[in-house]
Amino acid sequence: MESLMKTIASFSINVWAGVPTTLLQLVQQASSFDLPPPTKILFGGESMYPDQISLILRAFPGVQIQSIGYASVDGGLLGFCDESCGPQEHRVFTDQTLLEILDEDTLEPIREPGRSGKLYLTNLTRMLMPILRYPVGDKAEWIDSSPFIRYRKFKILGRTEEGARVGPSTVYYEDIHKLFAQHQDKYSISGFQLLLKHYEHRDQLIVRVASDQGSEIVQHLLPLLLEDRPFLEELAKEQKIHPTQIEVLSFKDLATNPRTGKLKRVIDQRG
Repeated sequence: MESLMKTIASFSINVWAGVPTTLLQLVQQASSFDLPPPTKILFGGESMYPDQISLILRAFPGVQIQSIGYASVDGGLLGFCDESCGPQEHRVFTDQTLLEILDEDTLEPIREPGRSGKLYLTNLTRMLMPILRYPVGDKAEWIDSSPFIRYRKFKILGRTEEGARVGPSTVYYEDIHKLFAQHQDKYSISGFQLLLKHYEHRDQLIVRVASDQGSEIVQHLLPLLLEDRPFLEELAKEQKIHPTQIEVLSFKDLATNPRTGKLKRVIDQRG
């Protein structure tokens, strides 16, 4: 990180591109290195949420924040951005792909805007190994009203199934994110991850929260979490899982993928 900071300062770099996890680390340490303020920040590899965007805007008012594009290793091109696209919004690569949003229960195509479903991709250019109605793994909804718009706009709504199985129940990352986003301004939560442990024959969920306010916020966040996900407390009383805990640490101490730099949303240490 220090080497990266020095490079940005030496060349007066004013456009940053990377995964949100790395970008947030840069933002939080920028004042210590007297970096030139960026004019544009481009993120990719994972979603950047409104609470993270507001954190960046507080540090660099007026900076333009936008996705650098939407793609996957398996599927290839998924979506591109133009100036009209807001956070998590992209347009379909119509000439290269057929992108569909299907109902989660019936798998019928959704054509109207504002209705969420699972995102499926058919790649029109990969002939040697065809990709037909490939489940991307994200939820999405159409933004443009007409299905006949050539590069139709859609919005990513999060992963379809990204959760932590704790004992007999599942805690979904997106549900916890929505809860914490409501209290972002109060507790300055810059990120979190779900840690799973197993000892004495029972599972335990530890929510690792990145905040600069210190461990005292646990006494506020834990009741909020248990009120929102009451089954966690019920299962603990029934001795089916250990009591849920919240651990507060700095953003740089959250675990990331060593190859991609992406934040690990769920860490399973039960193996």
